[in-house]
Amino acid sequence: MSKRLAGWFVKRRETIAIKMVKDHLAKTVDSITELNKAMKAASKGDSEEAKSSIERLFACESEADRIRREIAEELTKGELPSKDREDLMHLVRRMDAIADWARDASRSLKILLDVKIPDGLWSKFTTISSSLVECVWALRKSVGELDKDLEKASKLSFEVDRIEHRIDEEYFEARRAFIDYAKEIETPIFIILRDLLHDLEQVADSCEDTADLIRIMTIRMR
Repeated sequence: MSKRLAGWFVKRRETIAIKMVKDHLAKTVDSITELNKAMKAASKGDSEEAKSSIERLFACESEADRIRREIAEELTKGELPSKDREDLMHLVRRMDAIADWARDASRSLKILLDVKIPDGLWSKFTTISSSLVECVWALRKSVGELDKDLEKASKLSFEVDRIEHRIDEEYFEARRAFIDYAKEIETPIFIILRDLLHDLEQVADSCEDTADLIRIMTIRMR
């Protein structure tokens, strides 16, 4: 095989893999969007709507898992350099963690649907879930430039960091609110709320981890 033809196969395989990565991230974005919808519905006492969003979230997360497996299979076909294959798989695994934490958060939320939670506390949680949507969309924009403009992909990844830092502040505000509403929350409910808050924070941290990897990849891909 000529070097030119071999290079074409490598480029084609890379293009296919990055497209699949984008498809995976699209399902991850859908997962976070449904989590935010579920949180807002729960805060309004609309349990049925929240349950519907949670079921859609589960479906999106399951589809993201399927795409991840397809990407792994695609990357075993061998045309891409081993380092490129490793970087793409690391990227997918980190994106997968975002959807996994969203799934875990939704499970905690589901337990709380028929429990009375103070409105002031719910508002802290919905503020975070809304910010998570912004964060994962910023990540999607960055990944979207990986096969177009590496410098732009790197610059856009810093927007993920900026939003994640804001979510850190929102997280600590929510933790502080536990004290304000301590007398209104029974211990078992407090534990589940704490778990939910932790899972939301992990979604943001996973977005930041993914953005860090994107910056590393853009350097290696140049």
